Amino acid sequence: MLLECKQCGGQVPYGEEGNVAICPYCGAQNTVGKSAAEMGGLVNRANYLRRNNEFDKAAAVYEDLLRLDNTDYEAHWGLILCKYGIEYVEDPASGEKKPTCHRASPDSILGESDYRAALEYAPGDVRMVYEREAVQIDAILKNIIALSNCEQKYDVFLCYKELDEAGERTPDSVIAQELEFELTRRGYQVFFARKTLEHALGSEYEPIIYAALQSARAMVVLGTKPAHFNAVWVRNEWGRYRELIRKGAKKILIPAYRGMSPYDLPIELSNLQALDMSKLGFVQDLCDGIDRMTRSVKTMERADDASPIPQNGGVEALLKRSFLFLEEGNFSKAEEYLERVLDISPEEPRAYLGKLMVESNAKKEEDLANTERRINLSSNFINAKKFGTGSLVERLEQYAGAALERVQTMEQSRLQSERRREAEQEQETQKQRKIQSSIEALQRRIPSGNAAFGFGLTLVFLLYILVMVMISKGSRDSSQGAFVILIFGLLPGFLLVNTGSIRRQERKFLEKYHKSLAPGVAISELARVANAPPRKVQKSLEKWIQKGYFEYAVLSDGKLLFEIPESGETGGANH
Repeated sequence: MLLECKQCGGQVPYGEEGNVAICPYCGAQNTVGKSAAEMGGLVNRANYLRRNNEFDKAAAVYEDLLRLDNTDYEAHWGLILCKYGIEYVEDPASGEKKPTCHRASPDSILGESDYRAALEYAPGDVRMVYEREAVQIDAILKNIIALSNCEQKYDVFLCYKELDEAGERTPDSVIAQELEFELTRRGYQVFFARKTLEHALGSEYEPIIYAALQSARAMVVLGTKPAHFNAVWVRNEWGRYRELIRKGAKKILIPAYRGMSPYDLPIELSNLQALDMSKLGFVQDLCDGIDRMTRSVKTMERADDASPIPQNGGVEALLKRSFLFLEEGNFSKAEEYLERVLDISPEEPRAYLGKLMVESNAKKEEDLANTERRINLSSNFINAKKFGTGSLVERLEQYAGAALERVQTMEQSRLQSERRREAEQEQETQKQRKIQSSIEALQRRIPSGNAAFGFGLTLVFLLYILVMVMISKGSRDSSQGAFVILIFGLLPGFLLVNTGSIRRQERKFLEKYHKSLAPGVAISELARVANAPPRKVQKSLEKWIQKGYFEYAVLSDGKLLFEIPESGETGGANH
């Protein structure tokens, strides 16, 4: 019987006599579970998903196995590997497969209930393998946690898909960069993988990601396709963050989408308020939302915890401390003191002014004029005007007018930017349509060779019949005539057949690689798509160039550079 190796995926033979099988490809010790014989397909699927880092899907299969038999030690061990995101990678020095962790957790693997269950139900030789690997994994986890303690802490985590299947940058990445710029400008520390992980090696990612997930007060999961939300590493990040929230962490998870329906979001995110990124002012609205939401859950990490709030302090003392905290940029502490003021004096206008400054990240009162939000819509602005008098009300109106002007200017700028981006996208779409239209026109121009092939074949057949009839007469003159016909008649017929055959082959090449045909394409790529020798493909292209099927074309450095006429025919499709 065969099982797939848990580390490399190779076929591992095993029998009934042992519980540990050695992979003949990577040398890894594969423990064999109780359900291997009856449920080998399910076991292989779970291991396949885990090897491809789809840990949540793999865990679901392992749980199915445990529902069938809760004493299946291999399923318990598989759940442990999924929880900590264990991937076995080859050590360049030794060539051995060694575990790496993609889902670090402060919980020790040695105390996990699934680990204890695996040890309880496993036979002796399997238990030894589990214990040895558990010690290795536990050491890796401790190292990651230690390194993460030295990493930078973040306020906002941007979760998105960086590259598409072709290795090109996704629109998600561009949108995330715009968000990162705006949030950073507002004073947030932002985890943006393209920048944050730029100089880190692959093996160094996990401590940075772990530190960011633990410290970030908010995560924005953004995508332009349903598949991007379910991409392995994207799902890994938001899934871990969601689990932290489930365990009671005061964090906020915000899905954002564009070019798709919110109903196409993963079911785990469907109960959250999702934002449409295609709406005008999305970036501003999202940043304002993060301002409001994160402020309510921020910890006191940046606060001066050594200075307790006076329980019976006067309003003036509390206000003075509040505005000192504002000048320092310590908004969370300032808000605490302002709330204390309002507990004592609910109609104190300066307290509402201070809370308006907290909302706007304004260190000084004058900074309210430079904010990029409609402060006149804030309840704190309304209350400050309601309970304030004289110069305070006048100043507030001036700040609101200046802020509104800035908002309108920025919205106009964003509108122009959106229109410019849409125009560029439309130009690119038109360009691709033009190329496709030109390729279709080229297909119509290139002779198919059917007529030449059919005419030549018919000619050869008729001449052959005539020659055989003349030879059958047996006369000297008939034989000489048959010879002449053979030389001067059959030869052109065979030439027509050969020409038609070559043209049909060329046409077949084009049918195979026409979707890849574009200005600047490599001949080797066309040959690969057509499954034909590059030399044959190159000869076909040279012939098309000579016959004028291209308006301008040149073969340079193994690439085809060309333009195709938009109208007019230079050759018939049935020649």
